[in-house]
Amino acid sequence: MENTIQINENKTMQLITERLGERNRKVELINFFERRRQKRVALYGGLSLMAAACVAILIVFVPFGMSGDKMLNELGIVPSVSTFRSASPSMGDIDRLIDKGLYDEAIIMIKDEIAYSETEIEDLHYQSTIHGSVDAEYEEEAERVYNSELRWTYICLLVKVDEFKQARKELKRYLKNKVYCEHETEAKALLEKLND
Repeated sequence: MENTIQINENKTMQLITERLGERNRKVELINFFERRRQKRVALYGGLSLMAAACVAILIVFVPFGMSGDKMLNELGIVPSVSTFRSASPSMGDIDRLIDKGLYDEAIIMIKDEIAYSETEIEDLHYQSTIHGSVDAEYEEEAERVYNSELRWTYICLLVKVDEFKQARKELKRYLKNKVYCEHETEAKALLEKLND
């Protein structure tokens, strides 16, 4: 009987030892995962802190240029195609988009209108040159004025959405054509501001 008690005690001790060993293994595993989690939190926290520092440095040390909207306001330039609403049905749509502040959509429409206008100019020029049509010559002249106004509005909208590189390119193109450059003074002033 004493032998049986001794065996039961040994089994119990062995079972307790196994359970304690298992518990220690689980505690070590929990500690391992906790250390990994803490390292990850520290890493992400450090990265977030570095990102915030970079943004702060940019804000403090990098001088931001003037916004296009402010630039146009200073020069008293207001983009509008209302003068040519009767020339094309899409002009009314473009003007409404500008009034609503939907400049990106207006830019897309006006680019299409410029492309169409340039095709018309080519056709009319061909008719007036080859066929000697006085009517086509008059229409070509009117289309060139219309195209110039479209381009000027396009330039203003590009500036409004801070697309300065494209605006500079279009301004140079606009200023080359002295005959149809109705807004030459404003265009030169705007180009000067964009080049600053």
